[in-house]
Amino acid sequence: MVKLLSLCFLCLSVFAEKVELFYLPGCYWCREVDKVIDEMHVHSKIEFHDISKDRDARIRLVTVGGKPQVPCLFVDNKPMYESREIIDWLKTRWK
Repeated sequence: MVKLLSLCFLCLSVFAEKVELFYLPGCYWCREVDKVIDEMHVHSKIEFHDISKDRDARIRLVTVGGKPQVPCLFVDNKPMYESREIIDWLKTRWK
C-alpha cells in the first residue's frame, strides 16, 4: 500500500503542470480570460501575478516571456500570450 501511494505521489508530481497567469486589472483581454477562469471554477489551479503590484513578476514576465504583454499564461514556464489561445488551452485542459 505504501509503495502504491508513493507511486501515486510520484505520478502527480511528474504530471502536475505549473500554471501562472500574468495580468493587469484594467486590461480588457485579461478580464476576458479571468471570466472564463471564473466560469470554469479553476482559480485554485492557477497562480496569479498582478504585474502592476508585483515588480518581480513583471521582471520575470519580460525575462522568461520576452515581452511585458498581458494576459500571459505560463504553463511550466512556457509563455502563451493571446487571450484566445489562453482560453482555448484552459477549455481543453480543464473541460
